[in-house]
Formats: sequence, structure tokens, C-alpha cells
Amino acid sequence: MLATTHIAHFGLDEIKTFPTSRHVIAWSKGVAFKIDIIDAQRCPIVASAILNQVQQIINDTASKDLSESSIASLSTSCNRDQ
Repeated sequence: MLATTHIAHFGLDEIKTFPTSRHVIAWSKGVAFKIDIIDAQRCPIVASAILNQVQQIINDTASKDLSESSIASLSTSCNRDQ
């Protein structure tokens, strides 16, 4: 599911692909965070830099009173009318 997004529509949602995307979205305590995985020259970002981004997300959400929430409803393309 890299380079894709879920777009909510009435009835049936849509999954759209973006081939030039350079990031992924990580969810922590119901909050979305952007993590860069490809640089401006379309080269993979080194693992240690990605790990630093993940650690920053962990630190950010740990210091806030955020409730755990399910993102299952944000990750479906199922027909809600059936």
C-alpha cells in the first residue's frame, strides 16, 4: 500500500495511488505523522534517519495526553451500503 491513500466517498471509498510520493504515514494514538522515506533525488533515506523520525513521533505522542483510537475506519475500501 505504499504511495496510496484512502479517499472517503459516499457508498464506496477509493484507493488512489501517487507514484511520486516520498513519504509514508504512521499512526500513533490516533494521530497521523508523515515519515520521509525517499529524498528529493528519489533515493531511499538511510534507516537511521527513518528511525530518528519514528523516535520523534514516539517522544511527541508520549508527552501528550492522547487517547488510543482505532484507525480501522480510515483504512477500508469496503462498501458501507452492504
